[in-house]
Amino acid sequence: MDTMIFIMYYLLLAFTGVIYFLFRKKGLFSISDAIMVATFFLVSLGGYYNSYGLRVGMNELNISIFLDYLIFLSIVPLGLLLGAKINIPSHSFIKMGNDVKLNRLYILLGLVIIYACVYFVFIRDSIPLLLLLTGKISDPRELALLRLSITHDYDSNYDIPFFLRYYRLVINDLMRFILVIVFLFYLDNQKKFKTLFIITTILTLLFHTYHFEKSGVIYILLTIFFSYVMYKNVNLKNNFSLYFKILALVLVALISMYMLFMGVQSIGQALSNLFNRAVLGQSGMIYVQDIVLKEKYGGILWGSGVPTFLLDSALNRDIINLSKEAYGLLFSSYASQGGGGTTGGMPMFFLRSNFGYILGTIILFGLSFVTGMIDQNLKKVIKSSSKNKIIIALYAVLIIYFVQAFISNFMKVYMLPMIVSPQILIILLALLFVMQPKRSLS
Repeated sequence: MDTMIFIMYYLLLAFTGVIYFLFRKKGLFSISDAIMVATFFLVSLGGYYNSYGLRVGMNELNISIFLDYLIFLSIVPLGLLLGAKINIPSHSFIKMGNDVKLNRLYILLGLVIIYACVYFVFIRDSIPLLLLLTGKISDPRELALLRLSITHDYDSNYDIPFFLRYYRLVINDLMRFILVIVFLFYLDNQKKFKTLFIITTILTLLFHTYHFEKSGVIYILLTIFFSYVMYKNVNLKNNFSLYFKILALVLVALISMYMLFMGVQSIGQALSNLFNRAVLGQSGMIYVQDIVLKEKYGGILWGSGVPTFLLDSALNRDIINLSKEAYGLLFSSYASQGGGGTTGGMPMFFLRSNFGYILGTIILFGLSFVTGMIDQNLKKVIKSSSKNKIIIALYAVLIIYFVQAFISNFMKVYMLPMIVSPQILIILLALLFVMQPKRSLS
C-alpha cells in the first residue's frame, strides 16, 4: 500500500467533512447531517483499504474503485450544501394538515396486522426466531443460513402469493411510520396512549422478526430517537448522553442478533465483526463486483443493473445484480446449494457501473443536490409547524431511507418510473390517508 495515497485520501476525507459541517445550515440534526455521518463511517472511512481489496484477501490498488470513493466523498457534501440553498414554497404543504385522524390510524394499523397474519400463515415454518424458540433448530450455522435464505431469496425459495411479496413495504416500512405517530401521541398523553404504544411497539418488533434482518431493529430505534428529538425540540449539545443511550441500545441489539442468529460465540467476536462489517464490509465487496463487471460485462452495464418498479416484470426485463453475482463467487459452496445473498454496495460504484464516470458523477451530484433541497425545505416545514406529528413522523422515517440510499444505492429513495421508490410512495399514501386536513376559516 502507498503511504502518499493513504495520506492524500484521508486528508481529503477530513477536509470535505469539515467543509460540510462548517457551511451547513445550523439547527435541526437533518437528513443531510445523517447522510454525512453515515457515509463517513460506513462508506468513506474504509475506502482506501477497500480499494486494495483487503476485505477479500487482495492487496492491489484498483484505480477505478479508488476513484469511485474520491468522487463520492467530494461530490456528496458539495451537492447537499448547494441543494440546501434552494428554497421551495412550502405553504401549500403546511396547509394540508397537521393533525392525525386517529380512527384512520387505527384502520391502517388493523390492515397491516391482517396482512402480517396472512403472511405469517405462509412462512410460519421458516421464521428463524420461532424455530429457535420451539427448539426445531439449535445449530447456529443452520440458523444463520436460514436467516440468509429467508432474507435474500425468499421469492425464489418459498411459494407465496404475489400480493405478499411486498411484505417489506407493508410490514417493515409502514409499521415504523405508524409506530412513530403512536409514539408522538404517547409523548403528548402517556396515560391515554400507553397501551396503544406498547402494543404497536411489540407488533413492530414481532413483524420484523419474520426475517430478522440486523438493520430492522436499528432503524426502529433510530426512528424513535429522531422523532423524539424533533418533537421535544431537544438540544443535543446539552443532552449529549442521549447519543450514548441510543448507541448502547443499538449495540446490545446487534450483539444479540450476531450471537443468536449468526453463529458468533462471544461479545468480543461480535464487536469485531460489527467493526469489520461497518467500516470495511458495507462496500468492501465491490472489489469483486468490479472484477465481475470488467471480465463479464466489459466494464459497463449501460443501465442493465438499474431496477424499475413493476416495469421489470411487465417487460420481462432481466436485471444484472453484481452484488449477488459476487456473492455467488465468494460463497460458491453455499450458492451451489441454492442459497443466496448480497455483498453490499456503494452508490458511486453503482452509478459508474451502469452509466460510466461522467454521467455517473453528474447523476451523483444531481441526486445529492435534490436531497439537500428536499431536506432544507422539510426542515422549514418542521420549524414553522409546531409539533406537527405528520411531518415529524415523515421526516424521521425519511432520515432512514436517505441514509440507506447513500450507503448502498439510490433505489431506496429515487426509482423509475415514479421518481420515488415504492417505500417512499407507500409512506406518502399512508400519510395522506391518516392526515386531518386543516379547515378553512372562511
